[in-house]
Amino acid sequence: YIRDTLAALLQEVPDLRAYHRIKNKQTGNYLISKCNIHKEAPELRFEVQKDNDGGLFIEPIIQADGEVHSLLTLRRYKFLVATESDYYSLRPADYLALEWLELSLPAQYSHNEVLFSQRIVQKLEETHKVNRNDLFSKKEIDASPVNCIYLSEVSDSMLMFTPRWKYEGIMVEGAWKERHETIRNGEAYSILRQKQAEEDFTTYLQSLHPNFPKQGNKFFYLTFADAKKKQWFLKAYHGLIEQDTEMIGLEMLRHFRYSAHPPVTEMSILKQEGETLTLSLSIRFDKEQISLPELQKLLIAGQNSILLKDTTIGIFPDEWIAQYAPIIKHGKLSKQEVIIPQWIMLSLERGEAKDVLELSVSDDWRKAWMLWQSEDHTVYPVPDTVKATLRPYQQKGFEWLALLSEIGAGACLADDMGLGKTLQTITFLCWRLQKQPDSKHIIVCPASLIYNWQQELAKFAHHITSLIYNGFQRSVAEFYNSGSQVLICSYGTLRSDIDQFKIIPWDIVVVDESQNIKNVQAQITRAAQQLQANARVALSGTPIMNNTFDLYAQLNFLVPGLFGGQEFFRKEYANPIDRDGDKDKMKALNQMTAPFVLRRTKEQVATDLPAKTESVMWCEMGEAQMQVYNTVREQISDSIFLGIKSEGLEKSKLNILQGILKLRQVCGSPQLLAENKDCNEAIKIDMLMEELELLQQNKALVFSQFKGMLHLIAEQCRKRNIPYFHFDGDTPIAKRQEMVTEIRGL
Repeated sequence: YIRDTLAALLQEVPDLRAYHRIKNKQTGNYLISKCNIHKEAPELRFEVQKDNDGGLFIEPIIQADGEVHSLLTLRRYKFLVATESDYYSLRPADYLALEWLELSLPAQYSHNEVLFSQRIVQKLEETHKVNRNDLFSKKEIDASPVNCIYLSEVSDSMLMFTPRWKYEGIMVEGAWKERHETIRNGEAYSILRQKQAEEDFTTYLQSLHPNFPKQGNKFFYLTFADAKKKQWFLKAYHGLIEQDTEMIGLEMLRHFRYSAHPPVTEMSILKQEGETLTLSLSIRFDKEQISLPELQKLLIAGQNSILLKDTTIGIFPDEWIAQYAPIIKHGKLSKQEVIIPQWIMLSLERGEAKDVLELSVSDDWRKAWMLWQSEDHTVYPVPDTVKATLRPYQQKGFEWLALLSEIGAGACLADDMGLGKTLQTITFLCWRLQKQPDSKHIIVCPASLIYNWQQELAKFAHHITSLIYNGFQRSVAEFYNSGSQVLICSYGTLRSDIDQFKIIPWDIVVVDESQNIKNVQAQITRAAQQLQANARVALSGTPIMNNTFDLYAQLNFLVPGLFGGQEFFRKEYANPIDRDGDKDKMKALNQMTAPFVLRRTKEQVATDLPAKTESVMWCEMGEAQMQVYNTVREQISDSIFLGIKSEGLEKSKLNILQGILKLRQVCGSPQLLAENKDCNEAIKIDMLMEELELLQQNKALVFSQFKGMLHLIAEQCRKRNIPYFHFDGDTPIAKRQEMVTEIRGL
């Protein structure tokens, strides 16, 4: 209101005389002096700067009357900015941007350039010019470009062809320069442009029509009549497609009419070899047959249209894309045939394509799959040899593993920790052994879990014989001679002995903590891929740890070939999702993976879990412990303030964290600090001992983040004759497992 009133006043009284009160620098007294209030709003922009401590900060800049001022050195009263004797009224958008910047506290991200870019700079760039001043590290892209043509119409009379190049999904156009800098999702990229490749493509375009060499090299154009003459556009279009050029904008052309004919699609199964299908696939608009390799390129490029011989544009509707695009994009093509794993049928929406592919599995299996998707039906009974009662969601998990194994598909069980992934897997093992008693199985897991797997097998399926395969004397012959059904080994052992393991016809391969095989180049991953198995199971609560590409190696282990090669997966899913936040690609990947990845959280199945009771017990330190605490706090406080004064806040952050850690230790027990060994007061230990004495007829688990605290608790247990087991990170794995076994036997 005040800003608008001031603007109206200046409009009505152009020669308005204004005065302000200023301080005399020599006397310190205030004087009334003439000032200028400008009608024209200044231009606001932002500069990213770096302070002496290496932290990033935003410097607001205004330009007014040909002069540039930093707002950090000026006075600002809400929307009003003042220099020595000049006042400028900010535009509402500028004032709001400055207010938002202050409220966002950019200093908290000053030493995290990714968050500073995403949460501060990127937001400002939506409304204002921001100069990053090359202060952000850039991800360099050095790759061969994908040639693209952007089609558009000019003045309703010309067809324009603009060459573009796509570097790992990032589009570049215009005259060549060595590097192209861009920002995606808050991260900076530096693309090393390939001069020869771009020039070769431009030269090829110039050769397509006699008019093009005269038009330079930035864009090319033809009249609609010239484009249609002797079917030039049609021939050029298909020639470009054959050269792996992506055609963009075809569906936006208005002069070239859409085909009146819908795509007619005929698909059938020619042959089936195991889980691999060879399909006959015919697609046509009216009488024109569509080339599958050409269509595959268009679909992968994200196009849903194709130029037909009569110069009309054939459109593939959304329903057709949902049904057939996954088959064509993920399949291997040969003329009018598609080779693809049968498992893709599970990812398709209900329709003609899914109906055809479902013929590759038996009616009984299809009925069982449909039955499994209902809540109240049991598909497979739990084998009698399983010594446990499965909760409903665990029953579903076991049945899901069994159903997918029936059609040769692997499965990633990704339930939250504590929901019984191990029990569901053991139930599945028992079910397979019930059908094939002489079969051999292998479980690969981190070294710390090998004994746990053996204990869990003994607990829930004691009839299954297992062998822990480790040590210098290990041999596959021992496994066979022992008559064991399950071999348990670590990832390191798998990598070392893969030449022996890969020739064994395993029935089930289980990889526990499957994120260990997320790196496609790692030897462990390559070893796992070489294992021969009828069924594959991956267990992980966190299959994605860093980015979407983490999924690829795990999926390729479970359903080989379904997600294509590394580059296809990266371009089709990983890059668009991680770099651009493409929600359509997220949805498509989720639909493709949903049948093979089952994840339930504790919140989703909470009704099947026993209720958890939490009690918070408040402890009040005694006089001696409190005195130690106050002394340590004062020492830390003095040290921190001196550090901040001499080195600055940023360099003192580690000291602050160390100080907090010391205070936590004193709260546990002063004896955790070497200088306080004589102080025996520890209220937490005292209260814990009282609780443990009340619980002596029960089992109790006591955790601490400090190993020293565990030793102090153990000492108190000995004094009170409370039996206990003590292990921490220093306890050998075998010894740890012995303790767990003994505890379970109590």
